[in-house]
Amino acid sequence: MADITYDGHPLKATPAADDYIPIWDMSGNAAKKTLRSALVGAVLTGGGTIVTNGKTLTVPESGTVPLPTLPQTWTARQAFAAGVGLQGSKAGVANNVATPLCDIVIGGTSVQAANYLVAITVTGGSTSSAQTWLVTLGFSQAAAAKLGEALFAHSSITVAAAANSGARKVTLTITQVNGASQACNVNVSVLPLMVPGDPQINLTML
Repeated sequence: MADITYDGHPLKATPAADDYIPIWDMSGNAAKKTLRSALVGAVLTGGGTIVTNGKTLTVPESGTVPLPTLPQTWTARQAFAAGVGLQGSKAGVANNVATPLCDIVIGGTSVQAANYLVAITVTGGSTSSAQTWLVTLGFSQAAAAKLGEALFAHSSITVAAAANSGARKVTLTITQVNGASQACNVNVSVLPLMVPGDPQINLTML
């Protein structure tokens, strides 16, 4: 009988756990077989694609991995890293000068309406202050409302929002005033609260 290559065998699209897979035993120098269940312990269904980008995926005890683009129901306490959101920094922001801080850009062709929670820290040689702002964007209109602050050695820190509908973005401008009249460093974290259409959001420091 002529030799049969593996190309000549019929295809089994969904191998069962007790099906055999041929292997070569290096230590025994012999052809052997193993169960599919011994070689591949997991069963992947649904035809999706797993892209790890060099990262490690750990499945939680619930057995379900949450996807950021879908609504989630949490049945137990979850731990989140500090500074969740888009982050950036700007050094040497002058005293008492309105300084462009960052652009928040809505990608794609989604409805240009969004709410962002913006947290900032402003630090200098003798200053250490923090604020939280709610930034609201509606096409060509934008507003920034301060939610809370803790000022140390600052007399004021203000943030203004300006919409640019053509560039699909809102620009934040900051003015910091401190008694030493010194330049300060600003760290910013932007957390999208509600953006219709699930577009990509980008933070660009200016």
